[in-house]
Amino acid sequence: MLQVLGCFVCLIECFVCRSLNFTACENSATVMYFVKAVVMLLQKMAASASDLKERVRDIVKCPICLEDYKDPRSLPCLHTFCFRCIEDFAANHQLQAGSLACPICRKKFTLGDQGVAGLPSNFVIADLLDAEKVEKDALVHTLCEVCSSVNGAAVESRRATVYCAECGQFLCDSCSMPHKTLQDGGHQILSLEEYAVMAEQFGPQMDADMARMSQRVSEIQSKLHQLDVSSTTFSKNADQIEMSVKKKAAEMKQLIDRQMNELLEELQTVIQKVTEDVSSLRQSLETSLVFAESFTAYSKELRKKGKPCDMSKAASDLHSRAVELQNVPLSSVESYVPQVVFRPCDFNEISRMFGTASSLIGQLAVFSGKHDMMYVHICLCLFVSVF
Repeated sequence: MLQVLGCFVCLIECFVCRSLNFTACENSATVMYFVKAVVMLLQKMAASASDLKERVRDIVKCPICLEDYKDPRSLPCLHTFCFRCIEDFAANHQLQAGSLACPICRKKFTLGDQGVAGLPSNFVIADLLDAEKVEKDALVHTLCEVCSSVNGAAVESRRATVYCAECGQFLCDSCSMPHKTLQDGGHQILSLEEYAVMAEQFGPQMDADMARMSQRVSEIQSKLHQLDVSSTTFSKNADQIEMSVKKKAAEMKQLIDRQMNELLEELQTVIQKVTEDVSSLRQSLETSLVFAESFTAYSKELRKKGKPCDMSKAASDLHSRAVELQNVPLSSVESYVPQVVFRPCDFNEISRMFGTASSLIGQLAVFSGKHDMMYVHICLCLFVSVF
């Protein structure tokens, strides 16, 4: 209840400032609902009042003379006629034995000893006639809005006789004179009878305005419904795109992780092979070193302590062994220990291929219109499916 009252206050403020900016209200949906309810209520009230007025006018007209009832009398069938009208009808159409048929439904009934004078009066119709007469007499008894505000003015001098259409005031003859004699040609002065006719003429225009406003309300409701549908569709589409982006990013991560594992496995294979080759080469070199060092040590000892006969006997064998050791090939260390180099991905090359490095998993484009959104979906799918 407090929320509705708050929206009502907001609505009044909007009407006062003439901005009608309902969207500024926190409860714009409630305000719009309130406005639509008020418009529909006013339409129903105006339509009901107009229909009721026309209906009353039809009810208080005699079906014979087509004028307002004068002394309305009811028949047993409940149809009503003016006393003079039914009296004249009975004089010309009375059946035998004082019986008479209703001029409308033709239902027969018998008049009493008093004849037509004995028919009962229709007090409901009489009350409606009195109410209509009061409404017509209301304008006659309207007071002048100018001189009636002056203290001490006589009651008779305050009776309004005309209506100024431009000032919107009921005036007496004296107060209306300045309005008639203005230099710019004077205001439009209407008699009370002309004012009543003019007020009746405003009814169709008001009905037309309310019909257009009702159509306007329907258009706004349609736009709000369209906005809700579009907003819901947009939210669903955004959720799907978010899932697609995350899915493609996860695929890219899996691709990178898989390639990383493959590179690391390849590196481990190279390391293992190089380790084995290095161990084999080391063993071979160390063996050759032992042979060379043993030959050197023996030759040095023989040269230092050996007799000439001993040296002459061993010289030939030592020389052959030296030649043999010298001819043993020594493997190249570079061939056993290769240089391993990692060449990272060139993001500049990727940028030239896909625009920017941020396009690796796709791009997002925003357009307006149904066909543009279809293009965005295709474009995004193409970018996302590149990898």
